Amino acid sequence: NLTTLIHELHGQAFNQLNQELQKKIQDQIIARLLNNHQVEIPAWRIVDQSRNMAAQVNHNWDQFEDQLKLQYNEMAERSIKLNLILKAVKKQEIECQYSGTELMNVFSKKLESQGQNSKDFIEKASKAGTLEQFLNTMQTEMTLGWIVNSCKVES
Repeated sequence: NLTTLIHELHGQAFNQLNQELQKKIQDQIIARLLNNHQVEIPAWRIVDQSRNMAAQVNHNWDQFEDQLKLQYNEMAERSIKLNLILKAVKKQEIECQYSGTELMNVFSKKLESQGQNSKDFIEKASKAGTLEQFLNTMQTEMTLGWIVNSCKVES
């Protein structure tokens, strides 16, 4: 019926707006974390991360133009800095310290919510050697989520 449809659309719109708001808050927190913490990253580490990022999208780093290498290096440096800052937060805040089992459970639920068979996905990722990377990403998302939820947002 029309009333049910309207109610469902309102719910979906609310959820989408809430997700967008959370993303904007998260982006602002990330920017502030990066701007307020000076972390020196060795150039070789940045280039190594840039090469890995290029390989993940099946691109050859050695064939990149200098401008594209610079963009990848900037993304890599930002990623490394953020990961180091979040690692420090995880050490300090007990609420951000998740066991391997907790991470795996959250990861499985996320996969299932996206319509994927978590057991098959995890098995394939494990064989491909990418499971740890997925779990690290999950840890980062959970830590950022904790930070967002712990912040007082003023309008």
